[in-house]
Amino acid sequence: MRKYVNDSMEELATELSAGLVRLRKAYVDAAEALAQTVEADQTYPYEFVVFRLTQFRPPGGEHSPMNGEELRQDLLQLMLDVSASFDLRAEDYAEPVCDNPTLARRFHISTKTIQR
Repeated sequence: MRKYVNDSMEELATELSAGLVRLRKAYVDAAEALAQTVEADQTYPYEFVVFRLTQFRPPGGEHSPMNGEELRQDLLQLMLDVSASFDLRAEDYAEPVCDNPTLARRFHISTKTIQR
């Protein structure tokens, strides 16, 4: 089974994962923001996606447009791949973070259920 639906997104993820460590967190954050705004019934050009993630316009190339649902899947995989390429710490985000025992107490479930 393929990791990415679009080959160009897989290439982009590889490039972003090899980039400067100080920029990778911004790429993950940008991918998360884009994934939240992508609509499943729309199509998106590759150049638009690259610009939204990196703030740079890529040189023109042979890239077919991506439908929203496939793009969202690829963005989620890209976030996993890029975030796995550097040390991502919970302290880097202002959002609250809970560990498994805390979540288990909060929702009155076992830690094993959370791990599944």
